[in-house]
Amino acid sequence: MARGRSLTAAHDEHLLGWNDFEHRGRRQPAQLVSLPDLELCGDKRVVVPVKAFHRAVRAAFEREADAIRQPVARDGARGSEPLGSGRYECHLRTSVSTCPNAKLTGMTTIAELEENRTVEGVYAVARKERLRTRNGGTYLALELVDPSGRIPARVWNDVDLLDGRFEAGDAVRVLGRVEKFRNVLQVEVRTLEPAEGVDPAQLAVGLRRDADELEGFLEFLVAEVHDDGLREVVVRALAEAPLRSYPATPDGHHSYAGGLLEHTVGVATLCRELCQIHPRLRPDLLIAAALVHDVGRTRELGPPPVFAPTEQGKLLGHVHLGLRLLEELDAPDELLHAVACHHDARAARTAEAAVLYHANQLDAVAATRPIPA
Repeated sequence: MARGRSLTAAHDEHLLGWNDFEHRGRRQPAQLVSLPDLELCGDKRVVVPVKAFHRAVRAAFEREADAIRQPVARDGARGSEPLGSGRYECHLRTSVSTCPNAKLTGMTTIAELEENRTVEGVYAVARKERLRTRNGGTYLALELVDPSGRIPARVWNDVDLLDGRFEAGDAVRVLGRVEKFRNVLQVEVRTLEPAEGVDPAQLAVGLRRDADELEGFLEFLVAEVHDDGLREVVVRALAEAPLRSYPATPDGHHSYAGGLLEHTVGVATLCRELCQIHPRLRPDLLIAAALVHDVGRTRELGPPPVFAPTEQGKLLGHVHLGLRLLEELDAPDELLHAVACHHDARAARTAEAAVLYHANQLDAVAATRPIPA
């Protein structure tokens, strides 16, 4: 017990002292950029064709400037919206200064976007769908991302021309205008083109917290599993699961690169604290289960920035894939049971499995539920 108490302060800070966490609905003040020309600072591999790009986008902008300044209502023509609005309430997960757009004069990061503002920036296309309006016209429904966040976008004009220029997962340069639809900001794209020399993976929405700090918490929590057999399973499972590269969910809580690491640390920390409050729980089993409960996500999802499900992921899901990985490591049955039940409280047959379910839910709610200003 003395060991646990000596570390309680550090973990209270982990649970309650994340001062840089941004709740939904809050926006970090935009940081001004003053770098000359359109060069990526510190990255000589990327060359931005400034003049050619500006000639193309300015010409398109001038043709439709009036329409951009005075956008018409399209509520009757848009039809269903495939991308849920809830995930766009707040996406500020990293400092604006770390975004590629923050290093480009005149370029806009997603965190800086405001209604009725012209947007010009470099983003990754996380989603792309070709849909029809209620009037039968075609349009493109996109999700644009950069390290500061994500935002839905629509292409209403020149659909066939622009559709052939890019695919989901590409980096693109966008010129358009920000408008609000159903109380959610979205970009009305006027023109776009591929962003040559830009790595789309570097534009994925990222952690706000320091990943190295989180991995330090993870190592500490692994050391809290004192049973040699369980700890060996955990260490080997985490070695095959790069948590800092994946989201905890593709569309829900912690849905950004590194979110899986942050969520795992959060759930395991909650479980460790509960073991001190309720000594009847078996801490080695519960903490071990918390540390590996979502390792299947790294096999379910593909690479950034899209994180599209793999073929295995579509068929089996992250729970089954995680169980398969743990079975290959000869994990004990009670550990497998806890992982198998972490989305189904009714199936839990041990106290540890039930606690893991609720800790998983609690961390997800704490990370996503809006907090009144």
